[in-house]
Amino acid sequence: MKHKKIRQKHCGILSVRSQERLRNQIIYLCNSLISKLLSHVCNKSILTGAFPDRLKYLIVKSLYKNGNRSSISNYRPISLLPVFSKVLEKTMCCRLNQHLSINNTLATGQCGFRKDLATEQAAYTLINGILQALNSQSQTVGIFCDLTKAFDCVNHDILIEKLKYYGVNETGIHWIKSYFHNRKQRVDINVNNFQNYSSTWEIVKRGFPQGYVLEPLLFIIYMNDLPKQIYHFTNVVLFADDTSILITEKIMKI
Repeated sequence: MKHKKIRQKHCGILSVRSQERLRNQIIYLCNSLISKLLSHVCNKSILTGAFPDRLKYLIVKSLYKNGNRSSISNYRPISLLPVFSKVLEKTMCCRLNQHLSINNTLATGQCGFRKDLATEQAAYTLINGILQALNSQSQTVGIFCDLTKAFDCVNHDILIEKLKYYGVNETGIHWIKSYFHNRKQRVDINVNNFQNYSSTWEIVKRGFPQGYVLEPLLFIIYMNDLPKQIYHFTNVVLFADDTSILITEKIMKI
């Protein structure tokens, strides 16, 4: 009986992922036939600063996690993006990463979604900061922040201004604006595995729906200025939307 419940819980996720793998496999098999055309579209998009409107449609599948089934908060959104959209996003992601790397833009305390950095590095930095404070006979206070639905709350206009500040050129800014402009999504719900319901198409006004290739990089850029604002009296460790702040002070001897 226990195994049956587990299978029922994960069957929806497996179904969505199987559909995604099937679509990707079809594109992969057609690689030799479409690679030149796809390269032309990607280059044209980046050079003109325009993201194709046909690639801005997103379907959200609502999958049950646990708890009360009538509560929306107990469902996890799974986003299905056009495969070609992911290819174009990956192209821009590589170029943006290169720009940030050359200019050493990202804060050293940010360990999330970066090459050669992971949770181990974040944990080491945090523990090492505490041990150094103890060795120097300092008091240490930790503030640990976990933003709720952080990726859904990103303000596009603020992000654009930060990209300008970090030196992204005018064409790149136009591309990002076009990428966000008039992007639409709808929610598809399957009832009892045979009856489907779909919402109307609605414009995405803020945030990054789950599944965007550019989502992680744009988010850490959005959070990047936090350590620089408080570095003079704290030690900040970031891992995506998880923020750990250590405040140390020498113990006064009486």
